[in-house]
Amino acid sequence: MTSHQSISEPTTIAEPPSAGGPVDQKDRVSWWEYGAAYDELCSVNPHYADNVSRFREWCGDAELPPNPVICDIGAGTGNYLLEAARAKPDSQFYHWDWNSVMNDLAAAKYAEAGFKATFASQNISDFPGDIPPVDLAIAVNSLYTFPNSKAVVRRIFDAIKPGGLFFTIDLGRELDTGSWARDLIAYNIKTRGFTETLKLTYRLRHAIKQNRKIDQSQDDGAYWAHTTTEFATTMEWAGFVIERLETCYRDKCDLAVCRKPLSS
Repeated sequence: MTSHQSISEPTTIAEPPSAGGPVDQKDRVSWWEYGAAYDELCSVNPHYADNVSRFREWCGDAELPPNPVICDIGAGTGNYLLEAARAKPDSQFYHWDWNSVMNDLAAAKYAEAGFKATFASQNISDFPGDIPPVDLAIAVNSLYTFPNSKAVVRRIFDAIKPGGLFFTIDLGRELDTGSWARDLIAYNIKTRGFTETLKLTYRLRHAIKQNRKIDQSQDDGAYWAHTTTEFATTMEWAGFVIERLETCYRDKCDLAVCRKPLSS
C-alpha cells in the first residue's frame, strides 16, 4: 500500500489511560473492573470469537524463524498468546500488560496450558524493556487506549526484527454500546434461552458499563478513533509494509498484518 497522508512524528509516549487523559476521573474506563468479567464477556460474544478465529488461522500459516520471539502488547487475559503458543510452541513468549487483574488471569491460563510466558507488567512508555528483538508482535484492541498511539506503533516497529511481523486489531469507531448490547442479548437468547441470558446480562453489567465508558472516551478524544485509511496510514508512517488490511468486529475494528522491511 502507499501512504495516504503525512503524519508528524510524536515526540513522547504518554502513560496509559489510568494515568491521565482529557476525561474526568469518574468517567475513565476501569480496566481492572473490566478485566474481572472480560473472559466471560468474550466467551458469549460471537464477534470476539471471530477475531480470535482470524488470528488463529493466520498464525497457523505464518512463516516465522525457528524459536521465534513473540510478544503480545496489551495482552490482557492472554487469549491471543495462547493461540500463538498452540500454533508456534517452540517460541519464546512475552506478555506485556500493566493490568494486574488480567495478568493474573493470563498466568493461570498459561499454567493450565503448560507453557511459559515472561510477564512485563509495565507501562507502554517502558516498551520494549528487556524483551529481545521480536519476530512477531501482537496488539489486539490495545493501541487505541494510549493517548499517543502513533508513537506506540513506531516503538513496536523499532522492537521488531527486520522481516518480522505485526498482527494488530484495533477499535477505531464508536462501539455503539446500545446496538452492541442488543445484538449480544439477541444472540444469547437464541443460543442460551431467555432466563440464562438475563442472568448473564446481570453478571456482565459492570463490563457493559465499561464499554459505555470506552465509547465516551473515544468521543472525548481520550482514546484514539480512526478510519481504516487512517489506521493504514499510521502503520505505513511507522515504516511497516501492510500485507493484509480489513475491518472486523461489526466493522468497528481494523485488522492489519504488517511486515518490517528487511532493509530497515
